Amino acid sequence: MRHKKIFMSEVCLDFFHFLGSCLREILYQRDDIIEMMRNQKVLFNNQGDLLSGRSFINIILLMRAQMKKTMTVFTVLLCFVPALMGSLYLKEDIGISLEEIQVQDLSRSGLKIVFYVNLINSSSEDYYLTKYSYRFITGHKEYLQMQVPIEEGIKVTAMENTMIALPVKVTYDLLFHTAPELTENEMVKCYIKGDFEFFSGRGRRKVLPFDFNGGFPVFNPPEVKIEAIKINDLTIAGSDFDLQVNFTNENGFELLVDRIHYSIRIDGQMINKGTIPGDKSIEKYGEKTFSLNALVNFYDVGRDVYGFFQQDSVECRFSGEMRINTVWGIINLPFDIKEKAPLVKQSA
Repeated sequence: MRHKKIFMSEVCLDFFHFLGSCLREILYQRDDIIEMMRNQKVLFNNQGDLLSGRSFINIILLMRAQMKKTMTVFTVLLCFVPALMGSLYLKEDIGISLEEIQVQDLSRSGLKIVFYVNLINSSSEDYYLTKYSYRFITGHKEYLQMQVPIEEGIKVTAMENTMIALPVKVTYDLLFHTAPELTENEMVKCYIKGDFEFFSGRGRRKVLPFDFNGGFPVFNPPEVKIEAIKINDLTIAGSDFDLQVNFTNENGFELLVDRIHYSIRIDGQMINKGTIPGDKSIEKYGEKTFSLNALVNFYDVGRDVYGFFQQDSVECRFSGEMRINTVWGIINLPFDIKEKAPLVKQSA
């Protein structure tokens, strides 16, 4: 087991040292009385009175009184032992530690931040986590307050570690409403503060406070813009063209484009669809232009499309989904852009 059990604090050790000294004093006084009674000879005078009996009895009475006082102190101190041991046991038999923090389900609307916590049971009996409550703070303002009862309880087995997850769902709309000053932040610092409530198998209640710091990104979806339709070849039967689209990364971290599924419509007519394969990175605050080649057969899509390519600009709709890798995991982002795109024809 990684976490060693702490058996006794320095205060407790001092307390038991003091008890031991009291007990030794009692035993010494008892031995002194016994030794005196063995060695002392009582002499009588002619009147039948004790020659030295009175002084001897006074000594004995004095020693017994002192021994009685020491015994009283010792007995009182012993009464505190169960309370001290019980208190110490409860403080040290169960503990908590933060294992890791993960950002999950990152999207344009928000994310989930998960605190993974180790419950460390160093005792010889099982405990049950029956309830926990917390406040989640962002930008020095309370974002969320929760109380979570656990009806059946989570078993924290004796002499073992049990890991639990504390998930907090963050939506950017609520976040920026709660703390408008965070709108321009790339990262948001946060902390979660609360307590766990445990019960042992014998019904002993234990409340442990916790306070963990963390952070999460403010994600801005890439801006997609249609730059132009570049016509490579145009005949009465069809056209060879490239749709040039620009992706701008407005985040303070790199985006790795794994793939892009897309479709292209011109004036409402489906012209082409396909996939851009992956491993195309967009640097932080950077941009990248993709040139998507398409071959159009006017006999398949309709001869009226030929007329669209005779214009200076045309209404183009570029839609689909891009799969992006980030340091916080994979994001699937749908997009749907509808713009007037200039037609760029190659000079003869």
